[in-house]
Amino acid sequence: MCWMRRGLVALTLCVAGVVGAVKAEPSLFGYTGLVFAPTADTVPRNRFNASWHVDTEFVDTSSSYTMAYGLQEGIEISVSRFPRAIAGASTTLLNLKVRIREPELGRNVQVAAGITDITDESKGRRFYGRVEGGTRAYLVLSAPLWQARRRRQDASDIHIVRGHLGFVAGRGRSNLFAALEAQLVRPLSIFGEVFDNDYHVGARLAVLPRVTLEGKVVNLRDPDVIIGVSYNQRW
Repeated sequence: MCWMRRGLVALTLCVAGVVGAVKAEPSLFGYTGLVFAPTADTVPRNRFNASWHVDTEFVDTSSSYTMAYGLQEGIEISVSRFPRAIAGASTTLLNLKVRIREPELGRNVQVAAGITDITDESKGRRFYGRVEGGTRAYLVLSAPLWQARRRRQDASDIHIVRGHLGFVAGRGRSNLFAALEAQLVRPLSIFGEVFDNDYHVGARLAVLPRVTLEGKVVNLRDPDVIIGVSYNQRW
């Protein structure tokens, strides 16, 4: 199985190398984000996304599910469900995120704050054997680092590379996290992050207007390969 896991890691990284950020897509914890790191994006008002992920090492027992809904523009609630193989016990997380500052043209920063696991159900547990559970509050800043303009003169700028920097208050081993995501072409994105002192990477491919395929590698030093799909729809 070791060679298979290494092959899957290599495949995910190769795909990431040729694909390029789809906004308002769920992290593994359910809130809008990358692998674990939240971004300042939120699900638009009266829209929802749902996702399914599975750890390729425990395909039969490791399916996790998330759903997020935009209550108002800039206010998002989300829920995620993890099995025993991922969290040590069946666990449900309830999350809330509020965007503090609206995005604008140019290099202005977008800011959001949120709470993960409001009910503290995951206290004392670890997700994927690495990430601490329990209630955690965070503040995240997202900003375009490099952008290119569409060919049509009446179109707005496209953010090609975005950076995310945040602070987490909770039981985790690190209070800071940072991430980069790059959109090389509109349906394809890659991203990497440092979260809880571990390195995680991933890639997304929007195969249909409402459907996105995902590949994520949790903890590059002892990798778990996660594959999944998400669906976006107006409520």
